[in-house]
Amino acid sequence: MKKKKNKQQSTILDSADLSAFVSLFQKIQSVPFLRASDHRVCFAFDDDISPAIAAFYQNVSVPIVDYVKALKHLRSAIFSLKGGAYGKK
Repeated sequence: MKKKKNKQQSTILDSADLSAFVSLFQKIQSVPFLRASDHRVCFAFDDDISPAIAAFYQNVSVPIVDYVKALKHLRSAIFSLKGGAYGKK
């Protein structure tokens, strides 16, 4: 007998800072996408990220070099999705 997984909605964050922390804290990757309504790059997480968000606001320590690396990776994704140096026309 197969168990059906409850399909929960993805959590969407539009903050690269918070998304980098969540990725690092929970060791999960986000899916970046360009939101059509305001052309802002957002990050979707399929897992429950509420423990990571709580840890972020409780000022839990994470390795700074790893955090900066994760943040640079997300900023690179933003740059790529926005169309590079000159933007999409």
